[in-house]
Amino acid sequence: MRTIAQTSLVSLILLVGCITAAAEAKDHPKNLNGIHHPTVLEWKQLDGNQINCTVANDGPFADYRRTSDPGVEWPIGSGKTPIFAGGLWLNARHVPTGLLRTANMDYFSEYQPGPLLETFNTSTNDDAGPVSRAGDERYRLYKISRDDTLSLDYVEWPGDLGAPYTDINGNGNWDAGIDRPEFVGDQQIWSVVNDVNNARHASLGATPPIGVEVHCLYYVFRQPLPLENTVFVKWTLINKSDADYDSVYVGLWSDVDMGDANDDLPGSDSLLSLGYVYNGDNDDENGTRGYGAYPPAVGFDILQGPLVDGETTDVARFRGRVIPGKRDLRANSSIVFAKTFLEFLLDPTLGSPEYSRVANNYHMGKTGKPGVILHRPDGSPYPTFWFSGDPVTGAGDLPENFPLGWFNPQDLRVMTSTGPFAFARGDTQEVAGAVVISQGSNRLESVTLLKNDVAWVRDFYLAGGVVGVSEGGDALPKSFGLFQNYPNPFNPTTTIEYALPHAGYVTLRVYNVLGEEIATLMYGEQTAGTYTATWDASDMPSGVYFYRLTAGEYVHTRKMVLMR
Repeated sequence: MRTIAQTSLVSLILLVGCITAAAEAKDHPKNLNGIHHPTVLEWKQLDGNQINCTVANDGPFADYRRTSDPGVEWPIGSGKTPIFAGGLWLNARHVPTGLLRTANMDYFSEYQPGPLLETFNTSTNDDAGPVSRAGDERYRLYKISRDDTLSLDYVEWPGDLGAPYTDINGNGNWDAGIDRPEFVGDQQIWSVVNDVNNARHASLGATPPIGVEVHCLYYVFRQPLPLENTVFVKWTLINKSDADYDSVYVGLWSDVDMGDANDDLPGSDSLLSLGYVYNGDNDDENGTRGYGAYPPAVGFDILQGPLVDGETTDVARFRGRVIPGKRDLRANSSIVFAKTFLEFLLDPTLGSPEYSRVANNYHMGKTGKPGVILHRPDGSPYPTFWFSGDPVTGAGDLPENFPLGWFNPQDLRVMTSTGPFAFARGDTQEVAGAVVISQGSNRLESVTLLKNDVAWVRDFYLAGGVVGVSEGGDALPKSFGLFQNYPNPFNPTTTIEYALPHAGYVTLRVYNVLGEEIATLMYGEQTAGTYTATWDASDMPSGVYFYRLTAGEYVHTRKMVLMR
């Protein structure tokens, strides 16, 4: 039972951290005058590494509404800002009627705080019950850090509302005071939201609600590069309506303002399920917010898509478990919204009856209002991953040879999507992604570093990440992992990281292309944990090398490139 002192503290937190949603945002592409939501909002800062994100209790992970300024600062404390806004986009086709419905986090959110406590009726679309409960003080943001287990959010962790927890007594139920919050990262923010608010839908997607409950988990690690420049996002979607949905898409959406918002270019990489933005030149000026001669690149990666049926040889991840015979969808598209080319790339119009159709076109990798598949000048279909060429080498589909014409540096919104999938009544799906920021000595080197960093982050996530703690409180890996070295290519030193879920005898060796061993970086017993080893190749010629980790029955090899 909450004490009087605890209740007063909660009230003070909510009073200080909340204001009424309103205000027109600065420097973004839409006129938002006249759109106001009466729900009292709360914000907290996800600031446990080099990225400082403003998180809102109605869903967005990068929210400008607190101050009408960009929702992400990087590096933390610098005043420089790469992202204006970001959140989840959800498009679904209502099976009984065949009509599209949206539940998006755009410049405003179609979600409200709190869970759905009953089945939502998609015939009447009555939101009276859920709205009346949206003000419950338990439906707030819960922020915890691994080194602080005495905070109010830790003590009042809402495991009964769906927040991840460790079941200490193994009875399958949340028992406050016995069970404890599960640390997925070194710092994390959790909240539960639902889309059952007709007023919010009317001013954004202009559809009835879907009837979905979403558990939002945003987390970071205080660990070396590239983790210190990464934010992980995980959305657990629960269909609490009376209807089935099909042709469902989930998008990781963001308004990227890389310092100066007006000189950005888009890119993508289908093999990495990645959409990204980099600077159009090496002079990113925007007062104190600009990055000058060293503009970074920012990527939006789908790490884990929805769970679908697979082959007998397939294996999927779901809620921390490995599911045989299933597979996780990868990203299916990466697209761009921009003022260029008029209706082809324009943002869906807020409150328009066409919003859901335009959004659905973008999820599928088509143009917006026209809804057409692009084609190259030679007549071949343009990929659903737009701008997927290599800006470093100048090869492939790039802004200068975009089918609609030369794509100049400008203000962009980007979205990486995954789908389609079926979402039956009562179903639960899990979608995870990462926001990664990388900075090189120039704009193109930032792109190279970003792709290397994203590949490393994907390996880290798919290997289980850091999910547990030792008796001494240290983070432990869930499974073995050998991650991509960084930087790669490198000259002359590079770092190799690997994960051991339990103690054992370990060797880490480097080989040349002839299979000859040229360096031993580790030889001996190690306890469970995550380790790094540095290889200095100052006396080696340029070329391809391999590094191999052997730990018991686990053997894994990766390639790296020394480039002088």
